[in-house]
Amino acid sequence: MEYVITKEMIKNSLVSKGDISRLTDVLKKAQSGQDITVAFLGGSIT
Repeated sequence: MEYVITKEMIKNSLVSKGDISRLTDVLKKAQSGQDITVAFLGGSIT
């Protein structure tokens, strides 16, 4: 089964983005080919 996530779905799912400046910096670092560290914290459905 294939799922398609639309821009409308994403828009409706976000209540508050907050300050995303740090995330933007990390994404730029990753796009330039530098290594980044990603961690997931959560429960059984993470």
